[in-house]
Amino acid sequence: MVVVPLVLAVVTEQYASWLALRQAGEQEVAAQRAVEEAEEQAESARPPLAVEVRQLGPDDWSWAFEDALDADELAQAGELLSRKVGGTPEESGDADEAMRRLGGLRLDEAKVDGDWVPVSKHHITLVGQRRDPVLVRGLEVRVVDRAEPPAGTLLATVGQGANDVHPVLVDLDSSDLRLHTVHPAPGTPPDLRPLAPYLDRYTLDLAEHEQHGFELFVVSRTCWCRWELVIEAVVDDQEETVVVRSDGTTSGAPFETIPWDVDWSYGPVVDGVRRGGAFHGYDMRNWTPF
Repeated sequence: MVVVPLVLAVVTEQYASWLALRQAGEQEVAAQRAVEEAEEQAESARPPLAVEVRQLGPDDWSWAFEDALDADELAQAGELLSRKVGGTPEESGDADEAMRRLGGLRLDEAKVDGDWVPVSKHHITLVGQRRDPVLVRGLEVRVVDRAEPPAGTLLATVGQGANDVHPVLVDLDSSDLRLHTVHPAPGTPPDLRPLAPYLDRYTLDLAEHEQHGFELFVVSRTCWCRWELVIEAVVDDQEETVVVRSDGTTSGAPFETIPWDVDWSYGPVVDGVRRGGAFHGYDMRNWTPF
């Protein structure tokens, strides 16, 4: 009869060991499931796309000011342009920053359908952030504010010509604010000729960490426009909207596109190439204050 308790003890110990192993396995599975659920929640909490934004520098060095510059400020602007043209890259960057502190708004232009028009240019990169593919179904601009162009002082220079790019374009003077594909006709700089809406010609489907970039040209001939980029995306049959501003976030300062024309009724107009008439005397090699 001594054998029975011994057998019972052995069986009990084996069962306890099996039960402990089973419970440990179940706990491990539960822990792994909790980790996966936490990862899924974290993934769903972030936008389906990350967006990287970089403003492209204009080819010329032209600036508009809301208020007319006085003689001292014009002389300072001329000195800054001399530093920009003849200085080192560091001095050139310092000149840009000093002009902004003076109140300058950087201007740019591009050739579109044969005409030179005011633009702003940005490099936009979309990055997938979901394990399921992200389908981009809409790409358009939404205007936040329309204001009269600045008309204090215009400082105008002439660019050296742009390199070839692969742009997309939106015209803020149009009722269709979708991003359009562009055919760059030969020339330096190329003549940008809008074609069809970008997503009518291309399917944009981004896997996790996959990137897609483009150069965005935004045209405005009449409006000092502040705007944001609106991206409509579909992930796992769920529609989501991503709003992008100038710093790549949803809440930063809007993008800006500033129209300009040297024939407008600015106060002082300073031109680095033309002399006389409505343009005050200015030579890039020899600054003459007013």
